[in-house]
Amino acid sequence: MKHLIIDTNVPLKAATVKPDDEIDRRCCLACLNFIKELMDSDDIVVLDRGKEILNEYRRNIDTSKEDSVSSQFLMWLLRRMLTGKVDLHEITKIGDNAYAEYPNSPQLEHFDRSDRKFVALANAHPQHPSIYNGSDTDWWDFREALEQVGIHVFFLCEEYMRTKSKSCS
Repeated sequence: MKHLIIDTNVPLKAATVKPDDEIDRRCCLACLNFIKELMDSDDIVVLDRGKEILNEYRRNIDTSKEDSVSSQFLMWLLRRMLTGKVDLHEITKIGDNAYAEYPNSPQLEHFDRSDRKFVALANAHPQHPSIYNGSDTDWWDFREALEQVGIHVFFLCEEYMRTKSKSCS
């Protein structure tokens, strides 16, 4: 059983595919398989106690499509929260998308502000759980800077990252 943090793009990519893009289809399948395996596992999803990540999931996942994997993921997560099977951990908000636990590193100064909550959470949690990413190439562009401060990002779609990232163009 491991603790992990899931970027919103993972359930979104699992539910959205560009049929004419082979690399995108493979990424969608990787995210879909990850979500299915997670829902069948005892792994612990880590969320912030202030519910910023949960609220981001709610804003972006269309729950009216009950059969979509992203909607199923959100419902599964909410049920697990009710039974105490989600690890809620405190992060300290000090401004708009700013957190006391966000690493003080010049290399991370331009990292996407909306994703800083995930980094702050991984940094604050005693187990420093990996952050799982599907299709957000910003994570790829900052992967070395994140590793330097002890934040590990697990890329479900490395081929997608290598071909879609601005740093690989």
